[in-house]
Amino acid sequence: MRAMEINTARVMRYIDLRQSEAAENGTINRELAALSKMLNLGAEHSPRKVFPDWIPHIPKLKEANPRTGFFEYNEYQAVLAELPEFYRGR
Repeated sequence: MRAMEINTARVMRYIDLRQSEAAENGTINRELAALSKMLNLGAEHSPRKVFPDWIPHIPKLKEANPRTGFFEYNEYQAVLAELPEFYRGR
């Protein structure tokens, strides 16, 4: 597909397709970020490969907070103390 054929309606259909395939919103956002970067780089290239007027609106989907289940430092120290000496890396 040529860059000028990409529009917001096609992006929305792509989002619907990926969601129907059970892709996570974060995954879809990364894929769309790559597309957005490609279009913007094309607009910055000389001679231009993509004109800024052609770059469609690419929405961002709401993502779940990925920062769950991390250890606090004191919890890390407690786990480390229970490991055999071989695994402590000291």
